[in-house]
Amino acid sequence: MKNVRRVYLPRYTPAAEANLRARYPIEKAAWIWAPGKQEGELAVLRFENRFRLNRSRKTILHVSGDMRYRLYLDGELMSLGPDRCDVNHWSFASYEVCLAPGSHHLSADVWWIGPYAPLVQKSWRGGFILAAEGELGPVLNTGEGEWAVQDLDAWSFDSWPGEVGSPAVGCCQTIDGKKLFARPVPVQPVVVSGPMPVSEWSGVLPGWRLDPSELADQMGRVTRVGKVLGVIEGGLDLETPLAAGALEHPEIRAWQALLDKGRPVSVAGGRSLSVLVDLGDYYCGYSRATVSGGAGADVSLIWAEGLFERPASRWSKHKGHREQVVGKYYRGLRDTFVLDGATDRSYEACWWRSGRYLLVTIRGGKTPVCVRDISFRETRYPFERDARFECDDPSIAAMIPLAERSLLMNAHETFMDCPHYEQACYVGDGRLEMLTTYALYADDRLCRRGLRLIDWSRHQEGFLNSSYPATPQIISSFPMYWPLLVHDYLYWRGDKAIVRDLLPGVRANQSWLESLKGKDGLLHPLPGWPFVDTAPEWASFIYGIDPAKGASSILNLLHVTATMKLAEIEEVFGEKELAARNRRLARDLFDGVMQRFWNPKRKLFADDAGKTGYSEHAQCMALLSGMMPKALEKACFKALIESPDLVRTQPCFWMFYLFETYRRFNRGDLVLSKLDFWKRIPESGLKTAPEMYEPSRSDCHGWGSHILFHLFATLLGIRPAAPGFAQVEIAPSPGALRKIHGVLPHPNGLIKADLTFEGGRCAGVVTLPKGVGGVFRFGNKRQPLKVGRNAI
Repeated sequence: MKNVRRVYLPRYTPAAEANLRARYPIEKAAWIWAPGKQEGELAVLRFENRFRLNRSRKTILHVSGDMRYRLYLDGELMSLGPDRCDVNHWSFASYEVCLAPGSHHLSADVWWIGPYAPLVQKSWRGGFILAAEGELGPVLNTGEGEWAVQDLDAWSFDSWPGEVGSPAVGCCQTIDGKKLFARPVPVQPVVVSGPMPVSEWSGVLPGWRLDPSELADQMGRVTRVGKVLGVIEGGLDLETPLAAGALEHPEIRAWQALLDKGRPVSVAGGRSLSVLVDLGDYYCGYSRATVSGGAGADVSLIWAEGLFERPASRWSKHKGHREQVVGKYYRGLRDTFVLDGATDRSYEACWWRSGRYLLVTIRGGKTPVCVRDISFRETRYPFERDARFECDDPSIAAMIPLAERSLLMNAHETFMDCPHYEQACYVGDGRLEMLTTYALYADDRLCRRGLRLIDWSRHQEGFLNSSYPATPQIISSFPMYWPLLVHDYLYWRGDKAIVRDLLPGVRANQSWLESLKGKDGLLHPLPGWPFVDTAPEWASFIYGIDPAKGASSILNLLHVTATMKLAEIEEVFGEKELAARNRRLARDLFDGVMQRFWNPKRKLFADDAGKTGYSEHAQCMALLSGMMPKALEKACFKALIESPDLVRTQPCFWMFYLFETYRRFNRGDLVLSKLDFWKRIPESGLKTAPEMYEPSRSDCHGWGSHILFHLFATLLGIRPAAPGFAQVEIAPSPGALRKIHGVLPHPNGLIKADLTFEGGRCAGVVTLPKGVGGVFRFGNKRQPLKVGRNAI
């Protein structure tokens, strides 16, 4: 938007000052709402402030709302938010605005929809706040300026039998154009909270504790894409499979012209039909439509990842080939616009959807409906790739866009596990998404956001929630990953101030885990869900070692590995005593695991103390801990790759740790041998990495992007060798690849490598950014690296 620039305020410390005294300019304004709307009552409101300037003015606007808002300046969308968070760290955004002389109009649509919102959406109560710095404060500050509010009263929310994902990602919605465009008389809003007192305050005020957003604005471009596959007379219902004749309907070309060229399509009064659109890729967006006429008719946009092979069942996973639609059933999340009959009415849903397919259904009124536009406002975090990976295997090049799309569709105001079913920022998933982000993008703000969210999820006892923001859920393995995420950030990006803020929480979480050790020194029993991986050999309601079998070697070894990483973090901050303590705790626990789970005949760790099962997972964590006696390491690794009866790591999540283990033993050839999962994804018609092997619930899971990390960090071998990437180690493990060219973002610039491999030798050029040195390792050879160009 012209004359508007996003600005970022530094976070005020200590955080305990929140709602104790004013810290930010926005706290000079008040939170406002509509009179008569009670706390907890559903509402979609429009706030407006019309003002006139006699000369040009520059100001900074600060804005937030609960649950969500859209802010417009002179009719153009300026801000959509706030960032998903909790009430104790409620986000606000800031914008520098240059205003010309003349009339101006600020308006904000704000909605509070209670139980119909996604589960990850936190809230205190409905509210809107805006503040302007300088002379425009008295004019534009909510609670002070001349704001008016309209109760749009046009939205309703519901579930329906074919809905997929509710209530985790929000329910179906209906917008009634008769109410939306009725233009009710605006009234003066009421203050529900604030402004914050400037003077000292003896107690902490309840409600929103404001925190400046550090994220870029979400992408907001309007997108019109897709191939019209079929037109279904009478509409497509849940119980009727798509008939082949729909793909030959004579009106397909007309609907395609609407998408391609904006040519309107007319639907006769009383007629109902559905139009099936293949978007051609996976998208996330807010449903939009522009229509004329058709009073009493409605237009629905229903989003789906794929069509189902079986009739309506919320938990069905069977979709078959995603591009085969005939004979299948359509289910998804629906946005419905009820038409008021006027000309060129534009509608936009207040919550975003996701998927590959769009079903547009028109149920006719008494007069014709003229559809002038079907589109969506695309939304995701606006990452722009800085990295590049090229090699002599074209099948690897074909994987990269698909894997990156999997990450992008799960990168919003938080990282997510999947956009269609949960939208949850899980600790275990988040580690893989963050590491992939470090490898691909210089922008690491979403990673910092994810780290803070995980820290804020701590329960009173100190341990972490499985995801955040979310309802309380305990996955006993996920708190164990936490030191790994913090260690990753410290080494790949190195902002010590953030890590220092996180350390008290990491220590509290670690202390809680230590308190769960039994008399035998092992972690057992553990609370909550002992999830490890989606291996089919493990019961689907556990996906790990059944607690009835006693302690899990996998979880104990994961805790060992994390404790060793925490020791390294403590050492960076000069806490030698804490580092030594953590190493001692890790050693004691590892020795206990060796005693209970090691099978000297098989040279493997059993999953359970009864030694009834063995997995790749246990061996990976033991080998990654670095605590095994050297004499046993090679034997254990040999057994890992040769034993035929191990429970296998699944590609989308735990195979990450298998690849880390391969890398530790310089076996890039084994990584290459496991890439078939990603290479064969298009064979199912998928555009993104699914949650698991077919049948898969989710067609788009963020953890499936981790293969991109390993292209750079394992095959090409670029990794930080010191905190903040102050030193780099490049240790290629190319397997059968003969050429690799890579560019990887670094806090100081770009690391570039152009390498060839032949006859057990490596040659090429490595270029390092300013201030960075390191070492290049290949086979038994080591070569120091300096700033700038290095001939290898």
